[in-house]
Amino acid sequence: MSSFEEYTEEVRSGRWTHIVGADETGYGAWAGPLCVCAAAVPLDWPIPVGLNDSKKVRPKRREELFDLYRDRVPYSATMAPASEIDSDGVISALKRCYRESLTALLERFPKALVVLDGEVKIPEIEHLNFPRADGQVPAVMVASVFAKVIRDRYMVKLAKSYPGYGLGGHSGYGVPEHQAALAKLGPSPIHRMSYLPGEKLTPEEMREIDEPGMVAD
Repeated sequence: MSSFEEYTEEVRSGRWTHIVGADETGYGAWAGPLCVCAAAVPLDWPIPVGLNDSKKVRPKRREELFDLYRDRVPYSATMAPASEIDSDGVISALKRCYRESLTALLERFPKALVVLDGEVKIPEIEHLNFPRADGQVPAVMVASVFAKVIRDRYMVKLAKSYPGYGLGGHSGYGVPEHQAALAKLGPSPIHRMSYLPGEKLTPEEMREIDEPGMVAD
């Protein structure tokens, strides 16, 4: 695995014109898609006030940052639906999303250094990856915020098609409200059957089986 120190050395090397950062969201949700976003910024890009790992940015500020920079920062977002996660496994779905999002940006920025958050590895694409990159590398911060806002907004739309689960509020995660709704209504077509309580394995167990030693960041 790479490190922040290696990233810093690469930035100073003069080999790159841009940084392409990528991050995921929705990995542990019981319903809805997994979303990966990649974003490209110049090496000297000024970090916007309040930008950070999406988990450390208030929801209102995340929305503001997305609306302010969506037309200024090139990005590509890819989703994997619940059906793909159940049929192919979460790691396969995750890697497909990373490959597609990264490839779309690298076609535009071939001299970009690629940095991924966490432990996921995409062998086909040269990259650095390390935990907490979403709080240290500006391009990954942007990708983290964009992915979160894109998926949250999509879950609000899904909530209208599948009412009663509260999807617009908890975005499909396993909160008590969601569990109570499942007990009353049963799963919908957008629920991940392999994630639900009492069904098969937990996301963490599936990830460990798919790629031993790999844990969620």
